[in-house]
Amino acid sequence: MSHSPAHRVRRKPGFFHPVPVRARCDGWSIVRQCHFLAYLYLTGSVTAAARGVGMSPKSAYRLRARDGAEGFAYEWDRVLTHPGTGRPTPPPIDYRKVTNPTLRHRVEIGRVKPVLHMGQVVGIARKADNTTLLRALRRHDAVCASIDRDEREEDRRVFANTRFGVTGPIDERRLPLADAPLGCRFQSQGDPR
Repeated sequence: MSHSPAHRVRRKPGFFHPVPVRARCDGWSIVRQCHFLAYLYLTGSVTAAARGVGMSPKSAYRLRARDGAEGFAYEWDRVLTHPGTGRPTPPPIDYRKVTNPTLRHRVEIGRVKPVLHMGQVVGIARKADNTTLLRALRRHDAVCASIDRDEREEDRRVFANTRFGVTGPIDERRLPLADAPLGCRFQSQGDPR
């Protein structure tokens, strides 16, 4: 009985965002995630691929279900999809709900992909995730703009206080009226001026 080569039955794993996990010697490191996808491509079996990286199939499915595992799950499905059957749709990412630590993790790690040669994993290719970097910069710019706006407002208040001779806490009753006639410079709410 002859076996079909893996490239005729499955797709090679592409670049993906690794699942953010704690660093453990026996856990799902980035290298182990890449090797799992490579073994999944070569064998077509989740059980065989998990055993090949020294993990259980149950832990592989738990990793797939974690928050932040959308890219890993997409590559998993993509590897098991036959080449002639179309492309699986990537998961929609709502970047408004992605937290800053997640963006930072994605910028620092980037995207990874196992490199295969003659049925063996010979390395891991890394690729910078410029889209995530630009989204993080856009958030940073928005925060800086709001801080600048607040500082300008504070500068206006300080300037108004020094211009009109207010040295203590601001008393709203003593501020000059913008549309008052020349003879009435101050509001008279209990102030006999």
